[in-house]
Amino acid sequence: MKIFNTQIRTLLATSFGVISMATSAFAGMPDDIRVGARVELEGRSLNDVTVMAMEIEVSAATVGDDNIKGVIQAVDQPNRSITISGIEIVANSDASVEDELNEPMDFSDFTAGSRGKAEGKFAGGVFLAHRMKLKKMKEGVETEIDLGGVVTKVDRAGDSFTLLGIEVLTTPRTVVEVE
Repeated sequence: MKIFNTQIRTLLATSFGVISMATSAFAGMPDDIRVGARVELEGRSLNDVTVMAMEIEVSAATVGDDNIKGVIQAVDQPNRSITISGIEIVANSDASVEDELNEPMDFSDFTAGSRGKAEGKFAGGVFLAHRMKLKKMKEGVETEIDLGGVVTKVDRAGDSFTLLGIEVLTTPRTVVEVE
C-alpha cells in the first residue's frame, strides 16, 4: 500500500511498517489516478459540479458499487429521486431505503437539507440506486461529500479528474492512498 501527501512526503508502507519515505515538492496526482481506476474520496463540495478532494483512496478492485454521500439538495417524491451535489439519484424499483440505524423507512422521509447516502451505479448522468440511506446531519458537514466510483477523465495539467460526472480538484494537501 502506498500513501501520498503530495506536498510533504511519499511513503511506501506494508503491514510490516514503513519501508521507505522521501520528501518532495508538489508532484501532482499520482499516476495511479487514471481513467478506469476505482477511487473513493472525501472532500468538500465547492459547487454542484466541483469537489475539492481532501483524501483519496485508489482501489485495486475493478468492479463494485458507486456511492455518494452528502447534503440532499432536492427531493422528487413521485419519481423516487434525490439530488446530491447536482447528481440525480433515482431509487430503483427494489431499492432498500433505510434510516441511520439501517431500519427500513419511507422514501417520503428524505427532505432537502438533510444528509443522504446512495449505493448503486452511475451511468448516463443518472445514479440508479439499489440502496439509499438517510444520514444524521452533524454540525459543520454542510459541504462535506464522499464519492466512490470509476474515474472517467483525468486532467493532469489541472490536477483534476472526473468522478460520477463531478470535477474533483486535488491540491498539495490532498492525501492519496493506493492499495
